[in-house]
Amino acid sequence: MTVSTKKPTTLFWAISILALIWGVLGVIAYIGEAYEIDKIISILPEIEIKMHKNAPTWVIIAFAITVFGEAFGGILLLLRKKLATVVFIASLVALIVQMSYGLFINKALESYSPGEMTIPMLAIAVSLFLTWYAKKSQNDEILL
Repeated sequence: MTVSTKKPTTLFWAISILALIWGVLGVIAYIGEAYEIDKIISILPEIEIKMHKNAPTWVIIAFAITVFGEAFGGILLLLRKKLATVVFIASLVALIVQMSYGLFINKALESYSPGEMTIPMLAIAVSLFLTWYAKKSQNDEILL
């Protein structure tokens, strides 16, 4: 078995750092909502406040897996570990589970304005990108 000698590009490091920051911001949001920190809750649209207060346990667990997975995935990218790909895939699956409740089961999609859809769509786009990028980095033998 040979070890990769491919040197990561500056873009790789930038994306890895941004992935970690994104994940940490998600963890902060999770902690703020889990412990009902008023400053964080007050930022949310009214529909999201109601949705989070009435969310079943499985949705809260999916939210935790999503954000902690993305933060851990960012760390793994920085450490150049192949496990980052698996962690980002798990995070993406958890995000889909979480979003399915908010957008379809809870019918928040019908109540959201286009502006309120920005964060959920951004979360999905970033999660898809990070999963793809980790897999690409693994295929390019940047991740060990």
